[in-house]
Amino acid sequence: RSSDLEIRLEYRGPGTEKVAEYLQQCFPDYPVVKVDRDSATSSGRLDQLLQPFREGNPGVLVGTQMLAKGHHFSALTTVVTVDTDAGLLSSDFRAAERSAQLLLQVSGRAGRAEKPGRVYLQTRCADHPLLAQIIEQDYDLIARTLLDDRRRFRLPPLSYAAALRADADSLEKAEQFLWRLKQAFAPQEGLTWTGPLPAAMARRAGRYRSVVLITARERRPLHWALKHLVNCAEDLKTPSDLRWAVDVDPIDFS
Repeated sequence: RSSDLEIRLEYRGPGTEKVAEYLQQCFPDYPVVKVDRDSATSSGRLDQLLQPFREGNPGVLVGTQMLAKGHHFSALTTVVTVDTDAGLLSSDFRAAERSAQLLLQVSGRAGRAEKPGRVYLQTRCADHPLLAQIIEQDYDLIARTLLDDRRRFRLPPLSYAAALRADADSLEKAEQFLWRLKQAFAPQEGLTWTGPLPAAMARRAGRYRSVVLITARERRPLHWALKHLVNCAEDLKTPSDLRWAVDVDPIDFS
């Protein structure tokens, strides 16, 4: 019966290997080269993979962010980004900034010599205002827009921040620990809590990761709060496989 049927949809991302397999089916007469941490195990191996493209030979190059900058392919005319929305709709408040930088950098790989270049972005949010600014390559406007957002939500550099991180063999365990820690700590004026939320890279090395972001207008109350949070965390009874950490002025939430 349909009422007894449970359907669960889980998005896992396209992955370079799946993309490369699909493109090889689409272009069977051309080599499809995959460049990621698994294939480019050393600088020598990376040079070996990229050499045919540096020589201008026809082919399809599939890679991660490591291809976005520092490479010159004179015959490269087309760049395609897959899952562009990941950086625009992330829980990491710096993700949009990094996404803009990355898209501008990777678009610069196409048409660097005599041949004109084209850039295609795969997106489900074609009307996203930041995406429109990226397409216009108006980086000054992008910077002002993102800074206005930081100011509106009192995020760094207009405030001070710390991240409480937890990871365990299940996301539920990590999030439960952070919820208990949040509830055990009395609310303090001037502190803003966001989360718990899955980390930008929610699963790494077989472990599930969650994070809470705490922001404050001044650094002193933030440090006072963190001192007491550490004491609370040490007093909480936690699963043996759970690990936690405090990150002051976090660079990212991956």
